Amino acid sequence: IWVYPLPQDIVYHVHWRSDDLYFVEQTFIGRLLTDNQILTHDPEQADLFCVPALVAVAGGNVHWENRAEIHTTRVLQYILRTFPYWNRTGGRDHFLWDTADAGAVPWGQATPLLAAPIKV
Repeated sequence: IWVYPLPQDIVYHVHWRSDDLYFVEQTFIGRLLTDNQILTHDPEQADLFCVPALVAVAGGNVHWENRAEIHTTRVLQYILRTFPYWNRTGGRDHFLWDTADAGAVPWGQATPLLAAPIKV
């Protein structure tokens, strides 16, 4: 797995309490970044790509006004412009988290860009 290095102007980095229900994405990414058995620092060697979009942070718990979809689209467009790896499979080897109550359910009617990655 390779984790995209996303700049702070693309992703909102906030630190929720570690016992918060919605902290699971940050916990997973933090642990992934220290697991050298599955993490690669060379994206050419990766079979899977983690998009640390922090969707629940940007979109809120219940996806007010499609903020999660707008934020995730912005993140994925940045990845498309900046890195070549999405194009290998059309994003089907990429995953991201949406820990809000609705999860990625509202994305069912979304654009092909949002439909492609695996949603956890």
